[in-house]
Amino acid sequence: MWRRLVAGSLLAITLLTAACGGSNEEPAEVPTGEVSFKKHVQPILLRNCVGCHGGSAGLWLDRYETVMEGTPRAPVIIPGDPDASELYLRITGQKQPAMPIGGRKLRPEQIETIRLWIAQGAKDN
Repeated sequence: MWRRLVAGSLLAITLLTAACGGSNEEPAEVPTGEVSFKKHVQPILLRNCVGCHGGSAGLWLDRYETVMEGTPRAPVIIPGDPDASELYLRITGQKQPAMPIGGRKLRPEQIETIRLWIAQGAKDN
């Protein structure tokens, strides 16, 4: 009985940590060459952003189409221009509130991966 309780508690803690952005287990290196949304960027967003931005305030960061759609007010990605992209400005803390709120900040390698993807045209690849 107690084993099930402990196992259930550990699973709940793991899921809650991942949903709140508390785990940064993507590879600790920046991709070389072309950055892939599906292979490189989407895992970062799913692990660190979707817990809050799975529709909150009209922003979904789970799929390419919804990332590029942005919010009802504005896009969050300007292909080819990271410095004009709301997502990049928020994850770097250049614009407040810095993201993720209440979660562990993205590692420099994760931020650079997203920056490169945007700079390369934010392709659906």
